This record gives sequence, C-alpha cells and structure tokens, in this order.
Amino acid sequence: MKIRTKLVVFFGLVFLFIFIVSVIIVNQQVNELVTSLEFRNTENLLNNIEREIELYSDSINSNRDTAVYTYMRGVANLLYDQVSDAYDLYLKKKSSYHAMMEEVRKIILGATIVDTGYAFGLDSEGWLVIHKSSSANLSTSAHIAEMMIKKKRRN
Repeated sequence: MKIRTKLVVFFGLVFLFIFIVSVIIVNQQVNELVTSLEFRNTENLLNNIEREIELYSDSINSNRDTAVYTYMRGVANLLYDQVSDAYDLYLKKKSSYHAMMEEVRKIILGATIVDTGYAFGLDSEGWLVIHKSSSANLSTSAHIAEMMIKKKRRN
C-alpha cells in the first residue's frame, strides 16, 4: 500500500475516532442538561399546559355561546319576517284581523327550536297570548321584565 493511501486511511480513522468521541460527549452533556431541565421546568411545563387547556376551554365556550346566539337570532329574524309579512297583508286589507292572527299563531306554534324548543308570543303586558299549552302572565319573570323595560325605553 502506498504511503498516501496509508495516510488517508490513518487520518480518516483519527477523524472517525474524534467524531465518535465528540458525539458520545455531546450526547452525555445533552442528557444531563435535559435531566436537569426536566426537574426545573416541570412546574413551568404544567403551568403552561394548564393555561393552554384553560384558553382552549374558553375558546370552546365562546364559540358555543356565539353559535347559540347566532342560531337564536336567525330563528327570531325568520319568525319576525314571517309575522311581518302576515301583518303587511292585514294592513293592505288583503286579510282580516282574525285571519292575520290565525296566521301569526300558526307561524309561532309551527316553529321548532333545535329538537324540543318552541316559540311563544307575548303581549305588551307580558301575557302569553300564543303558546302550545296555556296562558300566563310572565311579566314577573326577570328576563321578560327586562325585555319589557327595554321596549318601553325605545318607545
């Protein structure tokens, strides 16, 4: 074998030896560093995970609330448009008051919200005038009273 080949092989082996030793040393140092960081950062990691879970949960709740609000607003707008059309026919003398009220009753009672919910109609005093089962005064209910107050402020 030529001296040149022997030198190339020798330096190649020296390089390989140095490379392997360096990898072993770096690997040990990285393992020691990771182990020490694991103990120091476990609490930080848990806090970060808790914060991420809380943000994710808040996001889900916000999206759910927005979806429910949007759905209910859509149902209300659809019913309003249908009732408004029936009222317009009455104003144009194309239907009687009785026929208009029957149409409004049919529209309101025919609405289904999700699977089991339903719409109802109140008069300006808080009395149920269109309902599937009965008539009652709901003006003492907190949310109905609030709606009536808001309506009076607008008028």
